[in-house]
Amino acid sequence: MENKAKIMMLLDDPEYFKTLRQILTDDGFRLSELVLPKIYGHDILSRCEIIGQAIFDFFFFLANIFKIFKKSDLFICTGFHTIPFLFIHVLSRNPGKILIINFYLHELGKKKFLRRFLSLIFGRKVHLILQSKLEQGQYKATFPKTSTYFVPYCQDEIEESDPKYRIEDEGFIFAGGYSNRDFETLIKAAERLSYQFKLACSRLNRLPQDLPANVRIYRDIPAHEFFKLMAKSRIVVINLKEQLGSSGQMVTLSALSFKKPIIYSLNEAISHYFLDGITGISYKMGDVEDLINKIKYLMTDDEERTQIGVRGYAFYKDHYRRMNQDKQILEVIRKIVISGSGGNSKSKGIHEMES
Repeated sequence: MENKAKIMMLLDDPEYFKTLRQILTDDGFRLSELVLPKIYGHDILSRCEIIGQAIFDFFFFLANIFKIFKKSDLFICTGFHTIPFLFIHVLSRNPGKILIINFYLHELGKKKFLRRFLSLIFGRKVHLILQSKLEQGQYKATFPKTSTYFVPYCQDEIEESDPKYRIEDEGFIFAGGYSNRDFETLIKAAERLSYQFKLACSRLNRLPQDLPANVRIYRDIPAHEFFKLMAKSRIVVINLKEQLGSSGQMVTLSALSFKKPIIYSLNEAISHYFLDGITGISYKMGDVEDLINKIKYLMTDDEERTQIGVRGYAFYKDHYRRMNQDKQILEVIRKIVISGSGGNSKSKGIHEMES
């Protein structure tokens, strides 16, 4: 039976949401799209670049305002354009509801001014999909009128058939990423260990000036080089620094898809991807001694290291491939559009992870 609901998706990365768009169409929703141009050619943006993209998006929306505000039951926002769109939506008093996917504040979320500003535009019409229970609780407390849903970030396997991603073991420890990374603790651990470390990060990450001889830094390398390093590592460390809602997910799932044994910061942003001691080994954030002990344990126990990688891959494959995420998002959209229910009281059960 055809669903009469109209959905407009505001996309800055159409390819990323390809499967979700297909699922919504197959489910009978009447889907339209508006693709926003990117003004920067790289993925990791500085604070000034984020502001520049948001300003550009604001004027892009104004230029397309009649196309955007044709009657839609739901608008789906997916990127940096979220805040300028919400601002225009509030000013125009558009009756459509809004679902926000992948809305990251990271360290900016601590700024009182920003949270006060967001409280003006995060009203009852806004629904938020969040990627950790910690983040869900924070948004629920700060924006009580806004419905929240916990749907973990998921992604498909990195293409293993490509020879540049051939899975090998060259004996080194790999860590990489930009947001919320604690390279300082990892480098302090490396100083006291004889293993080789390869760290991939952004030009925006601050690192100690004097690095130990067994640490090599790769800054702003292309994605295929990043994954090539990961695929050749012996273990992967997910070195998160603070309890923030969204950080480390993509690197975690990529490492799991490569069957790599993982040592991870005990952090709400990624802990749901693991059964501690079974599919990964946790360490206390910022604790150099704990991290050293966990690295020594995995690097010296070949059998346990192999089994953790195998079990981690199986758990990932069952729970965290892209289709799992899109099916959960579809259920959220059905709740919003069809039943009109809010997420704060009924979000339990949207994601049920086996233990």
